[in-house]
Amino acid sequence: MKTFKSFVKSKLLSTSGNIVRNEDGNFAIIGAITIGVLVAGLSLAIDISNGWSAKQTLQDTTDAIALAAARSEIHNQTELNQIAQEYLDWKFPGESGALVNLESITRDGPAVTVLASNNQETFFAGIFGISGLGIKAASTAVYESRDLNLALVLDSTGSMRNATPTGGTRLDSLKSAGNDLIDLLGTSSGEVNVSVVPFALHVNVGTNLSRESWLEFPQTGSAPSNWDGCVGSRQAPLDTRIDSTVQRIPGVVGSRGCAITAVLPLTQNLTTVKNSINNIAAKGSTYIPAGIAWGWRTLTPTAPFTETRNQDSARTDNVMVVVTDGNNTRSKDGFTHELRNRNGADTTMVEMCENAKRDNIEIYTIALEIKDDKTLDLLQGCASGSGNFFSAANGDELGNAFNQIAISLSTSRITS
Repeated sequence: MKTFKSFVKSKLLSTSGNIVRNEDGNFAIIGAITIGVLVAGLSLAIDISNGWSAKQTLQDTTDAIALAAARSEIHNQTELNQIAQEYLDWKFPGESGALVNLESITRDGPAVTVLASNNQETFFAGIFGISGLGIKAASTAVYESRDLNLALVLDSTGSMRNATPTGGTRLDSLKSAGNDLIDLLGTSSGEVNVSVVPFALHVNVGTNLSRESWLEFPQTGSAPSNWDGCVGSRQAPLDTRIDSTVQRIPGVVGSRGCAITAVLPLTQNLTTVKNSINNIAAKGSTYIPAGIAWGWRTLTPTAPFTETRNQDSARTDNVMVVVTDGNNTRSKDGFTHELRNRNGADTTMVEMCENAKRDNIEIYTIALEIKDDKTLDLLQGCASGSGNFFSAANGDELGNAFNQIAISLSTSRITS
């Protein structure tokens, strides 16, 4: 880098000298000054841009350290320093203690504050004697007890019987990862409520709900004795909304594409949740909007499910995790989902995801062994942010995705 600076400096001086010796006199002097100013401005602009990028990286780093330390509930100063330094060594290999420095990490009750600095080396401005940019970043995180309502919207279509590269079937991997997630969430200090929504062509809400006032049967007028719990969608635009007080939800009779396992509404009994996950069976085609609609419904206080009605919304997070191994293969056909218009189903899904997010539902999506770019884009767009989307190539990566989601659902948060 010094050789490059010396080269540029010599060229600038040479050019300026040539201009000064130009027989045009005053014009040569003005030209030399103008070029010097332009080069200086360009050099500073490039280095300032790099400085802003370094500042953001350092800020992200102090955020991560503060969150990790707050979650750990460690109070010992030596151990706090160790947490911070280990992260710096990982984030900036070979630079910690040189360019990047931990200024301080302190705990005040539940709050942890981290201050770090970075001497960002300049590339062009050094020609003019500016050897580095001093950058500092500070973050404060607190650990607070918050409650969680979590809807697990899980693909139970026939393709989930396919083998996964890490052994067993995709459904086996989903059950294992789901159980691990519940175990991790069970250690939370806040109240945890979980619903399970298996989906295929249609969702199964359970035959015990056949006489509910929010349900209607357009095909038969009333619930027949052989109704299997299958439900469809209302006409647009109500098919992307969930309030059943506006119009009743159609029950479907005789469909062979209904999810075998019924929806489990929100419950604090995590053993019941794990049993529901373990009982999922694979069958049928894929209509993802059905799963999202009923996952969303389990997280709201209005019928069909009212388990959230008396909860403190100010201290409760509502989260939906959507897992699928394929694209929408079917679409709406009246109140059923029997057509094969993929674009129509995708459009419905986009609108439904946006409506759910506007209803303060945080959405995570996981693509399991999906290679289709259109579906990957669809799932990434449905997620609440880029960090909420995961693409898992096998069962092990699915488990890792669930683990990362469990960590992100922890009750630490950045306050400044």
